[in-house]
Amino acid sequence: MFFYVYSDAFEKCRLEARRKGHSVLENRLSDGSIKLTIQIGEGQ
Repeated sequence: MFFYVYSDAFEKCRLEARRKGHSVLENRLSDGSIKLTIQIGEGQ
């Protein structure tokens, strides 16, 4: 159950950032977690 809530929150953040025109980078870490980096501002 927790995994689905986590993945839904991740997707929501990613979609909202892209909708607002921000650059989104997704990195898988060695422990299995995902690092989401959202670039805001110039250089998009």
